[in-house]
Amino acid sequence: MKQIKVIDMTLANRAESLSFKEKIETARQLDRLGVSVIDLPEIVNITTDSLLVRTIAAFLKNSTISVSAGMSEQGIETAAAALSSAKNARVKISIPVSAVKMEYVCHKKPDKILELAKTLFALATQKFSDVEFFAEDATRAETAFLEQIIGEAVSAGVKTVTLCDDEGAILPDEFAEFIKNTKEAIPALNNVSLGVASKNANGMATASALMAIKAGADEIKCAVGIKDMPKIKELGNVLCYGSERLGVKAELNWTEINRILKQIEWICGAADKAEV
Repeated sequence: MKQIKVIDMTLANRAESLSFKEKIETARQLDRLGVSVIDLPEIVNITTDSLLVRTIAAFLKNSTISVSAGMSEQGIETAAAALSSAKNARVKISIPVSAVKMEYVCHKKPDKILELAKTLFALATQKFSDVEFFAEDATRAETAFLEQIIGEAVSAGVKTVTLCDDEGAILPDEFAEFIKNTKEAIPALNNVSLGVASKNANGMATASALMAIKAGADEIKCAVGIKDMPKIKELGNVLCYGSERLGVKAELNWTEINRILKQIEWICGAADKAEV
């Protein structure tokens, strides 16, 4: 049975609402839960954010710690320094691949984005053995450009390519069809771990993630208490009781999953109340 990776993005999305101690405890609980990767946001404050990364890395026993480098060489260098002592480290390179995001968010043409991507992939694979290319807004990208930039990523040695549905408007079966068709159209994806990230704009993110698994995805992004992301509790329940039908398995701590998730929810809930 195929084994998939569960990637948690709770801390990547709650950087501003949790205290230093709460972030560390959340990471410890996620590690106990058995998620494959714990995503952290880009390092902004080199002193405090780097300290947080190093501290979390010291506590983790099994999970990989991933830090976003954004779209800059400095981001990669900073992430590498912070993760230098981590047992299992990953860096995430986030690049928009749809025309609308390239033009109106980054103010760059496709050729400039491609040039930047090649530079970032080359540097990241020099610094890390585990590099993720996070293809933003992939569901609205031109297939030809997506094939080109993924080809550059794979050639550089990127280990994971994550295709994102930033709009969150397509139906779960349409997302599955997109994953299937993209894998067929871009053979290079067979040489990497294929991840998916779906937004919950219409309440279908969890269903989309599950359908993507059936279509061939290897990694799924989820979170605890983040409204616009697939819920790890829902995904966990389906993976636990429906693994035979999906044809996949995930190495989560099934015996303690409910208790651990309640603890994380309590930490995040306490932080929310403290903000009011």
